[in-house]
Amino acid sequence: VGGESVNGSPSLASLTEALAVISSLFDRLVVGGDAPEEVNKVGEALKKCLEITRDMPRPLLQEEIAEGRQVDAFEEKFYAFLVSIVTIVKNVETGGFCILPAGWLRRHVSGQKKAGAADSEEDDDWGHCMLLVLMRGRGAASEQFSLAVVNTGEGLQYHPVKPSARAPDPSHPLRQTPLVLTDIPLKRLRSSGFWYLLYRQLLCPHD
Repeated sequence: VGGESVNGSPSLASLTEALAVISSLFDRLVVGGDAPEEVNKVGEALKKCLEITRDMPRPLLQEEIAEGRQVDAFEEKFYAFLVSIVTIVKNVETGGFCILPAGWLRRHVSGQKKAGAADSEEDDDWGHCMLLVLMRGRGAASEQFSLAVVNTGEGLQYHPVKPSARAPDPSHPLRQTPLVLTDIPLKRLRSSGFWYLLYRQLLCPHD
């Protein structure tokens, strides 16, 4: 997976690093104020996503779970995080969008790695991160969202596939990198239960 165990997860650390790099690149694009409005909006959405990723509660370490430490504090932070996500979704303007982190972890990492020691299985959360793009409709569709699951790795086999229709191999299968779901009622995305299930698999792999 790569990356240090920032926030208790190498996978989340890698996502944070990638978002920081992309956000920095967008900052360069908008220098001078001549960038198209769409570029500015994407840059701001990426910055917000980076902020969310940095502020989300970190998964507990193996030692904390075994000893029962920090569990109550984690639950409180997790609840507050869910409230903030619901608020972000509620505040998406008609025709606007937001970008959110997502994914899953399969295990907690250990916090006992010694300085200079080689990476081991205990340092890997066996996770995978991706991005969600929520787009709110306009006019009569203003109470509906479209959701794009942006993924380039594990899980891509579940995305729609179609032939490339291009030389040299027109039959070569191409995966739809963003899996797009449409006509999602706003009230469903305002439900903390939905976000609880989505982020539980990313922050609480032991449950």
